[in-house]
Amino acid sequence: MVNLKQSVSTTNRFFQIDFLRAIAILGVMLTHSLAIFLGSTVINTAWNYLHFVVVAFVFCSGYVTVSTYKHINNGKSLLIWYKKRFARLYLPFIIYTIIYIILHLTHSSSRYLFDSLTLVGGIDVGWLTLLFLQLALLTPIIIRISNKHKFSRILLIAFAIFTLITTFIRIPTLYSRSFAWFPWLFIFLLGIYISQNEKNNYIHTRYYFFIGIISICLWFLFSHLLNNLHQPLTLTLHKYPPDMFYFLYGIGINCLLFCILNKWKKLFQYLRTPITWLSKNSYGMFFIHLILLDIATKTISRGNLYITVITSIGGTILLTSGWTKLISLFNKQ
Repeated sequence: MVNLKQSVSTTNRFFQIDFLRAIAILGVMLTHSLAIFLGSTVINTAWNYLHFVVVAFVFCSGYVTVSTYKHINNGKSLLIWYKKRFARLYLPFIIYTIIYIILHLTHSSSRYLFDSLTLVGGIDVGWLTLLFLQLALLTPIIIRISNKHKFSRILLIAFAIFTLITTFIRIPTLYSRSFAWFPWLFIFLLGIYISQNEKNNYIHTRYYFFIGIISICLWFLFSHLLNNLHQPLTLTLHKYPPDMFYFLYGIGINCLLFCILNKWKKLFQYLRTPITWLSKNSYGMFFIHLILLDIATKTISRGNLYITVITSIGGTILLTSGWTKLISLFNKQ
């Protein structure tokens, strides 16, 4: 069986990660668009089951961290890595926050702006930026642990047990921002672990299929148990902070997406350019889409689902394309 990385990777990028991240950003934009129209069974179901995307983003972050971090060999290079990571994660959020405040002047205050910029509260989506900054801060420790495979496996098991417990004994959402990084380390470390073991040919495509099927089966089992305990099955109610019920679904879907990529890799090779582009610009598109969706809901009837979805997602792609071309032109000059 061919190793997935060997079959679809390039010299500069990991195509399977680009594929997963491209699917994830499209899923995020569709999720945010559908959230406005929640109510009908069809929309509620589609919206709920699109919530594998954050698992994909965190997994991809852990996966590529192995490569981006391998050149760090002293304090100076680590500081440069931190600066680049901080700028890439925080600056887009600052721009988004400023635009959001302008659009919502009547509902904002100086305290709201302060809480948003310091990531302690304010704008809801700040939790994602905070999470990635926390993961970046912890990366040196996680990489050091992951280099010792025995400790890495022990830590993965420990995180799995913790998220299993919190599936049934929920941590209040109130503590999500300050605490969510801990369970999310499970997915981040899983991405690092798989990346390292693929390089040693320990993981092959068939394992993604088995892991995906097992995860989905366990997720169905958890659904049955939670239903009998009269606990909610909506994925977002298990997302802040995340638990094993949420992770099993995300891991299962993302593993099966890996299998789909490998099954039809020749077809997806023809889509390499747009897939890579979506992946490279996914983080910025996340904020651009929120801004356009906010504007769209103020100018387009809330009853028009299709126009809102097409306008917000299509507009995000067009605006991001124009912005990247402008930056490229500026850099050349």
